[in-house]
Amino acid sequence: MKKWNLVDTAAMPDGKRLSLVEHDGDYYVRVDGAELMSTRRHASEEKLAELAKTDKDPSLRAEAIKSLGLMGDNGRSDVLVGIYKSDTDVKVKHAVLQALFLQQNGKALVDLARSEKDPAMKQEIVNKMALVHTKETTDYMMEILK
Repeated sequence: MKKWNLVDTAAMPDGKRLSLVEHDGDYYVRVDGAELMSTRRHASEEKLAELAKTDKDPSLRAEAIKSLGLMGDNGRSDVLVGIYKSDTDVKVKHAVLQALFLQQNGKALVDLARSEKDPAMKQEIVNKMALVHTKETTDYMMEILK
């Protein structure tokens, strides 16, 4: 029997516990132990994406973004890039960068670096890109070193 592994937890504004657990390569989001969604269900990404885009609490949006990042290719990088470009909360922007890093999405990171005006945020993007070994990130790094 495969073990259930707790990946992370967060307190929700109403006091409930949001947790991310892994079992046999699949991820499950639970609220106070009750399954909310999982990577085994196709609607999970859509529900997390909606939460990441629309919830009023930036901390909850950041947690949803983190979960999307852990879903790999199913983590809707298009949604993550859109959130980064439209959200003004720095914590949310940092969560998007971490999610794209976890997905090893060099193209999205390069696109964000090219459009980022804030030097500190651009530096964070470049720092993450340095650990993502794709053709896009390598080409961009060579470009900025010239």
